[in-house]
Amino acid sequence: MPALIPFGVIVVCLATIIARRPLTGLILNRVTGGPADWYRNPALRRVHLVATSTALGINVINAFVQVIFYGRGDTVVLAVAHVATGPIFATLVAVTIVAVRKTLAAQR
Repeated sequence: MPALIPFGVIVVCLATIIARRPLTGLILNRVTGGPADWYRNPALRRVHLVATSTALGINVINAFVQVIFYGRGDTVVLAVAHVATGPIFATLVAVTIVAVRKTLAAQR
């Protein structure tokens, strides 16, 4: 059920933040050309912490929208919310990749 996805992502984001391995670092490290031990680099970990926290916030808002509008049976708003999240997360990924690459360049 697509309405439950934000809740699962919230749990995963929180777990990876608590484990000090923010989700975006786990997913995007190879794409950004980061070192295997990126989580030991305070600057890189900070970039991924901000990005994962942003993803967490987006999913909290999305979950809130899902609960309210699912309860009201407003399928139009739910459809718009589902369509809107794609570009929002694509933007977050792009900004994270740029931020990591800038951080890596500054360290060289």
